[in-house]
Amino acid sequence: MGYPIPTILVDLLAFEAKNAINVDYSESFELIVGDKYELKALSKEPTFLNQLFPFAQADNNGSFYAFWLTKGQDLNTAPIVVFGSEGGYHVVANNLLSLLRLLSLDVEPMVDEDGVYYYKDEENYEPSRHSRKFKKWLRADYFISTISTNLVAAQLVEEAQDLYQELFLLWMAPFVKKTYSYN
Repeated sequence: MGYPIPTILVDLLAFEAKNAINVDYSESFELIVGDKYELKALSKEPTFLNQLFPFAQADNNGSFYAFWLTKGQDLNTAPIVVFGSEGGYHVVANNLLSLLRLLSLDVEPMVDEDGVYYYKDEENYEPSRHSRKFKKWLRADYFISTISTNLVAAQLVEEAQDLYQELFLLWMAPFVKKTYSYN
C-alpha cells in the first residue's frame, strides 16, 4: 500500500532544488529513495516492512532514518527511528519536524546498541556548507527554532523516547534479533 509523500519532505526537496543543493546542510544527512534493502536484512515479515519507511541517510557509515508508521498516524506525524550500521535502533524524534530541528545542530548521530547521541564538539566543529541556509529555511517556512547545544538535542531525543521507545522496542522484538549489522 502506498502512502503520500509527507508534505515536509516535499518542502525539503523544494528547498534543496531552490538552493541547488542536495547535501551538506546538516552533517551526513541525505535524503534517499525509500529502498527497504537494509530493513530486509533484519526481517522479511510484511508487517515489519509495511510499517517502516527509510527516507534518509543518518551518517556516512550506513545508518539511516525511517518513519515508523503506527496505527492512526500518517507519515507527516509518524515517529522517526534511526537504525545504526553497527547495530542499535532507536526512536530519535516525535515526527519529521522534530527531526529537522535535531538536524539543525548540524552533527551526525552516534548510534550504538545502547543509544543514539547528537554531540557537537565546539572546539573542532565546522559547519556544513549550507547549514545557514537550512536553518534560515526552518525558521522562515516552519517557524522552527534551531538548536545549537548538545543539551537541547538530548532533550528532544529523550522526549521522543519517553513517548515511543518502549513501544518501538516491544513492536520490534518479534521481528528482529537485538544485534545486527549489514556491513
